[in-house]
Amino acid sequence: MIKAKISKKGFLLIKRGGITYKDQLCFRQIQTETSVVKCGDWCPLFGEVDVVMDKRNVMSQKLTLCSGAIIGHITDNREAE
Repeated sequence: MIKAKISKKGFLLIKRGGITYKDQLCFRQIQTETSVVKCGDWCPLFGEVDVVMDKRNVMSQKLTLCSGAIIGHITDNREAE
């Protein structure tokens, strides 16, 4: 199961290799050595975390993104306004 979190600043991080969470870069923006654009809630195509049930009635979270969606355990650390 994918483990992901949204940081307090709204950036998407995904746990890779079971060790650490890694920033996800926006694949629609040009990345350079001096300009790195991270995936985050600043984007109008960044959805909200929804609770979903799979075919076995196992609950998980779904986050819709511009390139599709991720489903797994998603922790949202953004502060409510």
